[in-house]
Amino acid sequence: MLRFFKKKTGPPVASDVASRAFILKAQIVTCLAIPPPEITSRLTSDDRQQFFEQHRLRQTQLADRLKDLGLWSSMSSSERTFVLAAPHQIDRQAMVNVSWLMEAEECLLWALGYVDELPPYDLQSDVEHLKRLGSDDVVTVIRDAKLRDAEAISSAREVAELWHWRSRTRQLQEDGRPVQLPNDMSLEDIVRMAAQKAAADGLFEAIDGDFPAFGRSYAQLTPDEWSQVTSIVMERHRALNWLCGYAPGNKWEETPTDT
Repeated sequence: MLRFFKKKTGPPVASDVASRAFILKAQIVTCLAIPPPEITSRLTSDDRQQFFEQHRLRQTQLADRLKDLGLWSSMSSSERTFVLAAPHQIDRQAMVNVSWLMEAEECLLWALGYVDELPPYDLQSDVEHLKRLGSDDVVTVIRDAKLRDAEAISSAREVAELWHWRSRTRQLQEDGRPVQLPNDMSLEDIVRMAAQKAAADGLFEAIDGDFPAFGRSYAQLTPDEWSQVTSIVMERHRALNWLCGYAPGNKWEETPTDT
C-alpha cells in the first residue's frame, strides 16, 4: 500500500538538524511578529510607519545574527526573502505556509530531545516549544546537539507517511476519481485494512474502521478539520523524511513527501 522511495543521501547529522531548527525558528518568529492587515490598517500613518521601521530593524538584526552564525548560507532564497521582507510585501499564502512550519519544527525539536513525544495528528504543535531551543549560545547548542535513535526517527517517519497517505486517499474519495484496485476492492476497503493494521500495531484505536481524528472517523471530518490535519501531516512528513535522509543532498526545500 505505502510506496517507499529510495534514499538519496545519508541523513543529516545532529548539528545540521539543530541548525535547521534555528532557521525554521527564525521564520516562525518573523511570522508571529507580523500582525494581520486588519490590525495594521487601523493604525495611524505615523504609528504604521513606526511599526514598519521597528520591524525592519528587527529583521535586519535577525539576518545579521543568522549570517554571524553561518546559517544564512544554509537558507533557501525564499527563506531569506521572507525574513527580510516588509510586512506589506508578504502575501497571505506565504504567511500561512510559514505558520505551519511549527509542525516541522516540532519534529526537529523532538528528534533533538527538546520534546518528549510528537502530538497526535489532529493536534497542532505548541509554539511555546520554540523557547526550549534557546537562543543565547546558539553555537554551543549546535555543536553539542544529539539526535534520538535512528530507529525511533524512522518509525515516526513511517507513521507520518501513513497519515499523509490517508489524507491523499480522502482526496481521491472527494474527487470521485476512478482508482484501479486489486480484487474489486474499494478505497474504503483499503482504508479499513490500513486502519486495522495500524490499530493492531498500537498506533491508534480505529473508529468505524478508519483513522481517528477529532474524536470521529477520518471520513467524517469537516473540510476545515481535514485541511488542518492535512497541513499538520504534510509538514511533519517533510521534516521526518528530511531527518531520515530522503532529501537530495539534504536540501530542505527539495524534501519529497511521496506516499
